[in-house]
Amino acid sequence: MTEKIRILVIEDEALVADDMSEMLTEIGYEVPGIADTGEDAIALAFKHLPDLILMDINLLGSMDGITAGGEIRSRLGIPIIYVTAFATQAIIDRAKKTTPSGYILKPFNERQIQTTIEIALYNAAIERQLKERDQTIRTLLNTVPDDLVLINSERKIIAINESMAKKLGQMPDALVGKVIGDLLTSPVLSDMLSRIITSPITGRSTYFEEEWNNRWFETMVYPVADRTGTNIRIVIQSHDITHRKHLDEKLKEEGISQIGKNMEQFQILNDQIRNPLQVIKGYLSLDHTKYGDAINKQVGIINNLVTQLDKGWLESEKVQQFFLKHRPMFNKSFQEQNEEVDLQ
Repeated sequence: MTEKIRILVIEDEALVADDMSEMLTEIGYEVPGIADTGEDAIALAFKHLPDLILMDINLLGSMDGITAGGEIRSRLGIPIIYVTAFATQAIIDRAKKTTPSGYILKPFNERQIQTTIEIALYNAAIERQLKERDQTIRTLLNTVPDDLVLINSERKIIAINESMAKKLGQMPDALVGKVIGDLLTSPVLSDMLSRIITSPITGRSTYFEEEWNNRWFETMVYPVADRTGTNIRIVIQSHDITHRKHLDEKLKEEGISQIGKNMEQFQILNDQIRNPLQVIKGYLSLDHTKYGDAINKQVGIINNLVTQLDKGWLESEKVQQFFLKHRPMFNKSFQEQNEEVDLQ
């Protein structure tokens, strides 16, 4: 069984409140409570958490309906429809600041009430979906340990994750809408990144590695095109690779040291090979039958040495291939990297 939509009625005139409650019940809604003051309206909203509130602007007590509605909207997000006999521009301007879901003028009929409520509930459902989508996007952004920021063609921040916002010393919501150029002097954005994001937008993406504030970062800057192919947004993703750089440097140093040791060993082996070869040459000048066992022994020594030499060369080749495979891209110029990476 589908649960009924629950609507609070906030009205200072008892007869009007009863009439409105009866009308809502006949339409098929549930009225969990009625109040005639702003304070009671807030209390009922927290108690029942209704789907919608019909709020009269003029209420008993010191708090009017707009103040109460603004409090409920900001704290609970419940849609509010204001009901009043007065519609001055000043009242409307105050009401708009609380983002109401509708506005009904007295006197009203059942059809007006029902239509306004249906539209308000539909818009509230869309609003919840958008908030859920935004929350999902924000959650996904924050699951990535990298610094992420999305800016539009005007260089204004559309979205930013907590990692980047934390480095800027502000909350993500406080940064949305700001021009990223205003942050270029911060310790987060390097000179190279500043130059890229302030350059004219093209269809090209850029990848680079750089040292900044005693740390290493790899950064990707790439445009996001709309359906027409017009570049309207830019994604900036920066990843701290300081640990990897230190590890690579350590491996490089160890690899170079090992290559040197291998080469020294190769030299020793070469010297050791020459001695038995010289002996063999001497034996060959004599009667090879008499000295056959001795020659075979020396050949065995040479074979063992050659085997060790082969192993040494194989290890050196592995080290060499490692350095070729992990050749750092930061040795390339910024312009060369720019020309290599292109967003299609």
